[in-house]
Amino acid sequence: LEGYNSGKKFKFRASSPTECQDIVATLQRMVRQAIDTHKRQTNWQKSQQEVARIFNSSPFQMSSALLIFANFLFNVIQNQTLPQEGTAEGKLFEDIDLAFTIIFTVE
Repeated sequence: LEGYNSGKKFKFRASSPTECQDIVATLQRMVRQAIDTHKRQTNWQKSQQEVARIFNSSPFQMSSALLIFANFLFNVIQNQTLPQEGTAEGKLFEDIDLAFTIIFTVE
């Protein structure tokens, strides 16, 4: 099982060999528990974790921020130009607004 700390080396400072053994035993028990928990996860839980990982990633967050800014810009332009309903320009802004609504709903 590959994890965040997989393959990393750590140094622990213990006051005695017994304390060192206790630390190692505790860590080994925690690793076994984590592996058991991971194995018991349903596909739905694994999917939720993957979606959460993607959603919390920097590229996704930056893309969301960029979309919000672009939506704001189009709203400013629309309110400055005040296109008439039924015109090609009015239809364009309606379509852009619908596209942003769909994107934000999916997000």
